[in-house]
Amino acid sequence: MTLSQDVVSQAETRRGTRVGRGECFDLADESLRAAGARSAADYGTVNATADYVWGALQTSTAAALPGDILQFRNVIIEWTRADPDGDYTFLEEFPHHTAVVIAALGEGRLRILHQNWNQTSGNEIVNEHVLRTHGKTQGTIWVYRPEAR
Repeated sequence: MTLSQDVVSQAETRRGTRVGRGECFDLADESLRAAGARSAADYGTVNATADYVWGALQTSTAAALPGDILQFRNVIIEWTRADPDGDYTFLEEFPHHTAVVIAALGEGRLRILHQNWNQTSGNEIVNEHVLRTHGKTQGTIWVYRPEAR
């Protein structure tokens, strides 16, 4: 099993549970460490407002692969879904967030695992989400590839 595959496996075992304090950081941190990869503390400052580094920086979200870690800053994604009853527009905001990529679905879509994504009570468990990066209207999403300890 590759390091990236192990990161996905570690994140998957935490699905439906609360990891650590329930912060988004905790899922990525524990998944990387359990897989034998370096974590944010190995690269620099870890505090509530830091833009964490999780490994080797990739060129864009288009380069994201399973096992990569996404770090968000002031991201707003607006996308529309066509429906026979009318189009639906969705707005997703990620002011400061971390997630684990578990699948690259193509066309700017990534399947991620994350927790505490909207920072409201009761959302501290690990859940799956399909992120549509092609609709990003502002902010930055960094993509980091895990590196072995």
